[in-house]
Amino acid sequence: WLHDQPCCITGIEGPSVAVHHLTSLVYGNRITKNDRYCVPLHHEIHQFGKFAVHEMNVETFEAHHGVDLTALAEFYWEKWEKENGAI
Repeated sequence: WLHDQPCCITGIEGPSVAVHHLTSLVYGNRITKNDRYCVPLHHEIHQFGKFAVHEMNVETFEAHHGVDLTALAEFYWEKWEKENGAI
């Protein structure tokens, strides 16, 4: 479902949109991912571009793009719940 949403930064749609998992918990070397904390990102914003989240730390990424990824993840989670009758 999230792959079908436009990039939350650029608005680009299509197969170049990936799902970015926000890190929710860290146990030693293992990073636990939670599907509730995901956002759709175009591949250049996700991994490959100069200003991609995987090229910056999250705080710098959020400041550069003027977004709050946790708030966006909550928005998409609530949207999914409404569209799928979960609430």
